[in-house]
Amino acid sequence: MIKKYLISICMIGIALVANDNFDKATEQFNAKDYKNAYLNFNKACKEGVKKACTMNAIMLFNGSGVKKDNAQAEQIFEKMCNENEFMACEKLGEMYAYGLTKNKQKDEEKTKALFKKSCDGGYKPACELVKE
Repeated sequence: MIKKYLISICMIGIALVANDNFDKATEQFNAKDYKNAYLNFNKACKEGVKKACTMNAIMLFNGSGVKKDNAQAEQIFEKMCNENEFMACEKLGEMYAYGLTKNKQKDEEKTKALFKKSCDGGYKPACELVKE
């Protein structure tokens, strides 16, 4: 009983630290302190905050605070989309829409499927794209 209680307390502590890193990174990102934002999103990602992983991929895609790397961004978006982080699905769909994936080919069918998955998962910006 005590062991379960201690494990629960540890898990809550880990979640709070992860959220602190995510919140700090978000503030840094909004202040255009991209280098530190990337580092803190990376910490939060490693601590299990999926949205932080997606934010890292966005920063890699845009070259914000880090060297631009579409291939790595695509891998992260795909992994996060497979784990139902729906903003990542929408961003991956954008890459397919413009032929920015590793195969450099536009894929309208894949784009629509990713936008739909993202919208169905509750990521509202994707819902507008599904209509197009």
